[in-house]
Amino acid sequence: MTHRLAFIPLACFALAASAQQGGNPESDAAPRSRIIYLNGGPSTGANRALGTVQAGPFSVEGDVLLGTLPADNRCLGVDIAWGSMWVTGGGDFNLGVWDFKIHKFDMNGNYIASYPQVTNATSWGGRDIYCDEATNTFYTGSNGGELSIYDYDPVTGGLTHNRLVSIGGVTGTLRALCRNPNTGTFFTQDFGSPPQEFDLTTGQVINTFPSNGLSVYGMGWDPNSGTIWASHTSSTFPMTVYEIDPVTGGITNNSFAGVVDAWGTGNLDIQGGLDVFVNASGGLSVAMLHQTAPDAVVIYELTSVPTTPPALTLTNFAAGQLGSIDIANCTPGGFVITAYSLTGPGPISFPIGTVSLSAPIYTLPAFPANGNGDYMLPIPFPPGITGLQVWVQALDIGSITFSNGAFTVFQ
Repeated sequence: MTHRLAFIPLACFALAASAQQGGNPESDAAPRSRIIYLNGGPSTGANRALGTVQAGPFSVEGDVLLGTLPADNRCLGVDIAWGSMWVTGGGDFNLGVWDFKIHKFDMNGNYIASYPQVTNATSWGGRDIYCDEATNTFYTGSNGGELSIYDYDPVTGGLTHNRLVSIGGVTGTLRALCRNPNTGTFFTQDFGSPPQEFDLTTGQVINTFPSNGLSVYGMGWDPNSGTIWASHTSSTFPMTVYEIDPVTGGITNNSFAGVVDAWGTGNLDIQGGLDVFVNASGGLSVAMLHQTAPDAVVIYELTSVPTTPPALTLTNFAAGQLGSIDIANCTPGGFVITAYSLTGPGPISFPIGTVSLSAPIYTLPAFPANGNGDYMLPIPFPPGITGLQVWVQALDIGSITFSNGAFTVFQ
């Protein structure tokens, strides 16, 4: 074992790097540059980093008077797909224009292009967004159960309208939107109306759940927990993101508060669309559109899973043989860092957990867990190390969770 990158600073780095519809027109401020927040001061408990702001706010509206695009202060939905940030918008309120666009930004919030929406709506247009990256398909819902479907071109990076589908039985506007990838069915909710599930194949609502007491605008599917995260605002601020059980339509015990005033100007942000996506570290994040002035997207950390900490075991630690470090309960597809000490079990306390290793601490290269959240690192051990003591621990970057520490003596 010759890798000697400092594990503790790396763990801390993993932690750190990780306009309402209707009513009066918004009084738009000048466009603002983005502000990046680092994860700091996480709370304690199973969801210690849940809801921590990872990035943003990103202004997504521009300014028609200054000529900055997309010049749209009616931004509503957001989705992270194909390496870009997508936002639905109705047009510039100050000009009285409803021009219904889908705006594309890079992941630093820089405007790239806009594409026309096709909708029968006379106001607002597409709300929340769901993107199926595997089939290059873009969906957004609108008035009266309307679902507008677009094709994504991976060569040009653009969108072309495919068709409009009317979903029978939708209550009000097809506002929030997400899809269960396991069953192929979609979920929606229109503010305080009951949540609903519909089948695109039949074009019909198949489940209308009891009211969950939320006023929902956006939804995103959590692929790890098999639940839904939904944006909610009521007369009591701040905005809150709630976890919803897709079997019952009711809320679970998990939630986090959104940023009340993204720009620090005294505005009370209103919930918009929401998406759950795999971030650069292999973990999950929530992108939420804030209807404010100017409209913004904020990225939050989602650490609802794994529900149990990573479990580390050591296999065949013997001189001159092939052994392995085996870890279960990691974030599926997320990266895992393994570290070791030759001097003892620590402990060293950090806000994200306890390092069960003593200095000096060395790390091994990071590799991704498989789709089941399992990770195995094979290691060919050199001869002549019989009797050497070693302490080993791992960090699941996706959930920012330490595994148990393990100790063995080389045979």
